[in-house]
Amino acid sequence: MIMPAMDGIEVIWELARRKSQASLIILSGFDPRVVNATRMLAEKSQLNLVASLSKPVDIEQLRELFLACQPRNFRQAARP
Repeated sequence: MIMPAMDGIEVIWELARRKSQASLIILSGFDPRVVNATRMLAEKSQLNLVASLSKPVDIEQLRELFLACQPRNFRQAARP
């Protein structure tokens, strides 16, 4: 949610404005209610929301989410 130039909410608004097809993973250490509200905003904006996670996050879960966002040929190459 906290980033140098704009916060996560602003990023979601900008992605929605641009009609982005990017895969989105929301990750924050804020109160889970803030994460939930951000998730709802992304869904209402019809963004491609893959997941919303609260910190601390399980690294293996995050890795699997990243891999799920990649094209099939990249996923196969990235697996050990």
